[in-house]
Amino acid sequence: MPHQIMLNMQNLPQLQTISFLQVAKPFIHADRVLGVHDMVYLVKGQMQIIEDDTEYILSSGSLIFLKAGVHHWGTKSCAPNTAWYYIHFYLSQKENLPVLPAEDYVKKIPPLSSLQLTPEDYRYGIHLPKLLHEVNSIFFEKKLQELTALFYGTDPLRLALGNVKLYELLLACAGLSLTAPGATLAQTRINRLTEYIEAHLMETLDTAALSDYMHLSYKRLGSFFKEQTGHTLLEYHTSLRMQEAAKLLRETDLQVCQIAEKLGFPDAFYFSNVFKKVYHISPREYRRHIPHAL
Repeated sequence: MPHQIMLNMQNLPQLQTISFLQVAKPFIHADRVLGVHDMVYLVKGQMQIIEDDTEYILSSGSLIFLKAGVHHWGTKSCAPNTAWYYIHFYLSQKENLPVLPAEDYVKKIPPLSSLQLTPEDYRYGIHLPKLLHEVNSIFFEKKLQELTALFYGTDPLRLALGNVKLYELLLACAGLSLTAPGATLAQTRINRLTEYIEAHLMETLDTAALSDYMHLSYKRLGSFFKEQTGHTLLEYHTSLRMQEAAKLLRETDLQVCQIAEKLGFPDAFYFSNVFKKVYHISPREYRRHIPHAL
């Protein structure tokens, strides 16, 4: 795959900017050469990007990395209301840095009995995938919303924290190539759980109804979900509701109290507190820092 970006394991990336955009009318990608790397994640619609004469077509859930210093442009218009996130970032490059695929690096981790790493163990680079389709939109949109809120927030450590969160996101992209094909029983159960929660997003989590649907006790379901994902069912449900809230703040003119009501919260004050716990910024501040649609 041409023009892949390589992560340097000895240095964090540096975030230049992150933003969410939605076009109100047909849009053709800019003709340009950037001095920074560019990640584009398409939330909705379709977009054409050509990089160095290679054409890429992005649809909802697609993600592409465009390398710094390489010419990219578009020739075809995307549909109105197409929406995407983009991140511009720097990466420290070293001469003659050995390139090691992520799966090979995993094999080189020393056994737990002798887990004493040296700088030599970090001298490799890992290639990011060029183009991904149908990524986990829940995971990526949550991470992108968190990073956006942090970047435009007031935390005095926001730049350093933003670089850490960006590195986590880039590593998650690199790690997708390690996902084994085929769904296991655990994956099937996770899919059923997430489908149910997504279908009941606009209401409080009914644990009894969820147990009836899955034919397992809520306690067992909660333990299983936590073991598989690292999050509780309530955390996941809350995260989805806040992603929907962020989307409504970006894409509609609904007042905060109206969004709270739409998502099944008893009042706007409680909703705002939950939103701030997730994104570390109030709903009004979040809306103020999101660029207007083009």
